[in-house]
Amino acid sequence: MGKYDLHTATIGDLLQDPDALALIDQYAPGLAATPAVTMFRGMNLESALGMAGGFLPADKVEAIRLQIESL
Repeated sequence: MGKYDLHTATIGDLLQDPDALALIDQYAPGLAATPAVTMFRGMNLESALGMAGGFLPADKVEAIRLQIESL
């Protein structure tokens, strides 16, 4: 298991990690720098990935999940 538990780690946790920021930027360039992301800082990663499914294909969401788990 990596350093992030998808059920307890938050978007805010990822935003403080340079490796995680690079991952976010890979799939959603510029997202981490938008003011709107502050609304989601407290959201756990599992919930955020569930929401991402409405915007990204399932294979990309799964790739993100696996990469976060490997950090």
